[in-house]
Amino acid sequence: FSHGILHQGEADRVIPGLPDDSLDCLITDPPWEVEFDKEFGSDPRDGLQLTRDALIALKPKLKSGALCWMFCATKHLIKGTIWKLITDAGYLPYEDILIWYKKHTAHSSKPYRELKKDYEPCVFFSKDIGRDLTAPLFAVHEGTVSRADKLHKAQKP
Repeated sequence: FSHGILHQGEADRVIPGLPDDSLDCLITDPPWEVEFDKEFGSDPRDGLQLTRDALIALKPKLKSGALCWMFCATKHLIKGTIWKLITDAGYLPYEDILIWYKKHTAHSSKPYRELKKDYEPCVFFSKDIGRDLTAPLFAVHEGTVSRADKLHKAQKP
């Protein structure tokens, strides 16, 4: 969303056309070795490389103090993949994460081997020294997206 205009398309085509210092916020949910790789048959590292490239290309487009949010899988937090990805792209991660609690959406591909996931973590970071939030924000957010309101298969509340 830039200057009241929604830009839709492939990141490598849209990002170069955005003016520098024009974006106040970045909210992203990149391909994390899940559907992207099943759909395109790519190496799991390709999704991480695409995300890194997009973050690097977006950095000059963000205003100073811009706040950024990246939804991700817990395994990438635990392994340090997200921290490395964000810092390698030149961003400053906060030491907090947002937890999107999905009350009615617990799932597991191996329910007797792993915990059912009823949440999705979201990493909070900034282009440089991030500006203050406009209101207090709790670390756990409960929200749902009804099927009628859903516009995307991975839509966030």
